[in-house]
Amino acid sequence: MTMEHGEDCCVKVAVHVRPLIGDEKLQGCKDCVAVVPGKPQVQIGSHSFTFDHVYGSTGTPSAAMFDQCVAPLVDGLFQGYNATVLAYGQVGVNLLLRRRRRRRAPRTPSGLPQSFGSHPMCH
Repeated sequence: MTMEHGEDCCVKVAVHVRPLIGDEKLQGCKDCVAVVPGKPQVQIGSHSFTFDHVYGSTGTPSAAMFDQCVAPLVDGLFQGYNATVLAYGQVGVNLLLRRRRRRRAPRTPSGLPQSFGSHPMCH
């Protein structure tokens, strides 16, 4: 696969910055990770870290994550390429928060979450 700048790249790294939830805001918690506007970069204290993509908080909206990071890999799979998506973090916490906010995510006819339904092979 080829990056936008014409470089061949086997690994891309994206980071999702979870916004503070209501309880955290009420307790006076502050964001410890700042997203650098207009750049795929985060700042923690005096240290900056650059990624291929930054989602959430004040970065690119989280909804774009599948379309920009995963969908091209799924397309490549159906063209015979290998692909791996590795998600790391406190996924269970976010899942619990989402379940509290809404009972059930909209599903496609195949039973997958709607975010996966945008790919033609998921129908």
